[in-house]
Amino acid sequence: MNHVPISVIKAGLYVSERHGVPRATLLGRPSVEERELTGPLRRISWDAFCEFNDRIEQAWSPLGGVEQFALAVNEQIPEILAVARRVLSPLQLLRLVISVGSWAHPRIMVRSKLLGPDRLQLELSLPDDWRDSPAFFRICSASLANSPRLIGLPRAQVELELAPRRAVYRFLLPPSRTAFALGSEVASQAHLLMLERISHLQAEVSALLRMPRGKSATGARRRFPAWHGALTARQAEVLELVVQGISNRDIANRLRCAERTVEVHITDILKKSGNQSRAQLIAAFWGAQD
Repeated sequence: MNHVPISVIKAGLYVSERHGVPRATLLGRPSVEERELTGPLRRISWDAFCEFNDRIEQAWSPLGGVEQFALAVNEQIPEILAVARRVLSPLQLLRLVISVGSWAHPRIMVRSKLLGPDRLQLELSLPDDWRDSPAFFRICSASLANSPRLIGLPRAQVELELAPRRAVYRFLLPPSRTAFALGSEVASQAHLLMLERISHLQAEVSALLRMPRGKSATGARRRFPAWHGALTARQAEVLELVVQGISNRDIANRLRCAERTVEVHITDILKKSGNQSRAQLIAAFWGAQD
């Protein structure tokens, strides 16, 4: 379906109003209507979302453009902030930001490939029956380029190439916050081909998930969410990959099972954890590591 969650609109409205943008300039047909914000469907059409993006771009033009809008939105999304506090690599953060946002646009095709140690190419493609939205692609560019700033690093440099219903981004990422060695592995699937740079934090989480509760590979005091003990062994494996921002398709390939099986496991994990979405699950997991 070509619909997006209403929460995406609410985030844009919130930061816009805080920066003095009148609510009335962003709402109203053919954009989103006020009544839809509290309606029972909780989703809006892609066409209305495109119009909303156009109005955002125009309204923010005197305020620093979509660069400032995207940075403000990034700083307000708790799921992204919860993850960003524990990430050392900008490449890892970029992947997690994409994962947190992908639930809102599940039909948008995402492809990526490594161009160098700190260079990444990302391609977003809309379905053929969707309205084109250059404003959406530009906002995505600003959001992703500014994501390293959430972990105290400079903005990533980005080249944007637009085509009908398609955008190609070429990122030059700043160095990681630490100089320790980072492992890498290139994912093989076209749905989300993202370089994995495993930090020592990820390695520790991986080890902890395979140990009895209450123990730590480093001797440091750690705790998992209370619901972690209710997971089956396979669900714990799925959780470990989900919180790294890995797609369902890649999880299925790694665990040698059907993608539908992964979806069922994630549904069960969400029920046991009391979370409503993949993004909330990621934030809840990392938040429990404090």
